[in-house]
Amino acid sequence: MAAPYEQGEDSAFSVKDERGGRFGVIYKDHVDTDAFRSLTCADRCVYYALLLFVGHHSGKAWPKVSTLMQLTAFSESTVYRGLRVLKQKGFIDIGKKEFTRARRVNLYTLLSPDDQA
Repeated sequence: MAAPYEQGEDSAFSVKDERGGRFGVIYKDHVDTDAFRSLTCADRCVYYALLLFVGHHSGKAWPKVSTLMQLTAFSESTVYRGLRVLKQKGFIDIGKKEFTRARRVNLYTLLSPDDQA
């Protein structure tokens, strides 16, 4: 059986998921900060849930809040609070994405630690 990871360009490792499931990638530089350590467990869970939907090249995701609620098992207010804290601390930016005139959704952009204020 092949190794579950391989070294790619720029000494980054990419993970091979033989199960074909959805997974997110957490970079040590993103979480090894005082700002990340100051997050509550709920805030971190919301962040991890967002990672499951982020395009690895774009850094963007647009899951519904109800989906984040289901993944984290938190209430709507806890998920919204987590999103607000993540934005305030510079982990994400929240914008709008328009699919059609009738359907606009929140667009979450994950920011790198260099972008954090």
